[in-house]
Amino acid sequence: MFANEMLYKSKKKFTVKMAKRICPFAGSILLFLLIFCYGCSLDDSKEYGITPGIVLSFDDYHISTWEQNFDLFDKYNAKVTFFVTGSSVTEFMLSAQERGHEIGYHTIHHFHLPQLTREEFFEEAISSVSVFKESGIELTSFAYPYGDYKPWMNDELLKYYSIIRGFNGFKRYLFDEMKSGFIISASIDNINYKSETGFRDNINDMVKSARDYGKIINFTSHSISGNDWGITPGRLEYVLKTCQEYGLTFYRYKDFQE
Repeated sequence: MFANEMLYKSKKKFTVKMAKRICPFAGSILLFLLIFCYGCSLDDSKEYGITPGIVLSFDDYHISTWEQNFDLFDKYNAKVTFFVTGSSVTEFMLSAQERGHEIGYHTIHHFHLPQLTREEFFEEAISSVSVFKESGIELTSFAYPYGDYKPWMNDELLKYYSIIRGFNGFKRYLFDEMKSGFIISASIDNINYKSETGFRDNINDMVKSARDYGKIINFTSHSISGNDWGITPGRLEYVLKTCQEYGLTFYRYKDFQE
């Protein structure tokens, strides 16, 4: 009985000593594995393009101010989406596409769509899809003029487009959520900001949140000018520079479908 008790105590002391030696080692191994796996997940994300990012788009048909800033986009390696109006492909659209930008659709005449009949809606928003495709531009994204729509319009448009973009709202999206469906975009037009400080603070907060949450954000403007419904070249460069500094990838809507 005494011998068994002594043997038990001896084994217990040996186990405690081994545990004290092994636990720190095991903890180090576990920490290494966690760091390694995390690093692999980051590498995988980069490999498959699943990195925090921004989709920057411009609406209507302000080709003169858009073209004047092609070099500014190139400076920051930014690819953007131009939501154009019209019923046929133009030289600007082909040129923008050649430079790596995306052409999205914004109807023929920029009407308030809820005021149209279903037949007029189809003519304005859908009839040109095949015309554009035959001319070398495949339309996969659509933006509502004025952000106005009726719920049934989303269902109709998604038969022809992968992405339907709304207007003037801010939301962060997971990469997979950007592949299809209705997306809202924050307006960064001059009319929304009374001061340069307010503009920069707001842009910084939104871009930082995309980085911190590992998600995609959407910004929209119109002309690149001092107009109310536009963004000045200086403010545009601040957006591009801030996105670059926070490590955001510049996406086009079609990138998520590819």
